[in-house]
Parts: sequence; C-alpha cells; structure tokens
Amino acid sequence: MIITLGETLASGTSVTSKIVWQSALTLLVALDINCGCYSTQNAGHSSIFLSLFRDTTFLVLGITLLTLVLREIKEKSSMEAT
Repeated sequence: MIITLGETLASGTSVTSKIVWQSALTLLVALDINCGCYSTQNAGHSSIFLSLFRDTTFLVLGITLLTLVLREIKEKSSMEAT
C-alpha cells in the first residue's frame, strides 16, 4: 500500500503523519533488507589512497559548485539592487 503525495494532500491529512504511519508499517512487516551497507564483515580490500582521492575529488567539486552558486546569487542580487 503506497500512498502518493497527491493522495495525501487531497485527503487533508498531514504528510508527516503519513510518513510516520508508513514507517511504522514497514517496521511491523520486518523486511530483511541486506544490501551490505551496514555489514561488519570485510567486503573487500579498498585502497586508502583511492578512498582519499575519491573523497578529495568530491570535496573539491562540492566547494566549486557552492562557490559558483553563491557567486551567481550575489550577482543577481547586485543586479536587482541597481
């Protein structure tokens, strides 16, 4: 039973109560989802240097994107002020 956002808004009940209700139902069903994300067993050998390179690359890309977005917002606000 999946309730869409449109049905939630149309029925007049709050989105938060629907989310809480669906979460409770999921816990009651007790689905065994084993994706391997939270395993304590060693899944394989990962290079620390590869992980460091990957994380640094994402950090630099994130900071660059944030800088570009903030610069664009600043330019728009200065154009609106004039």
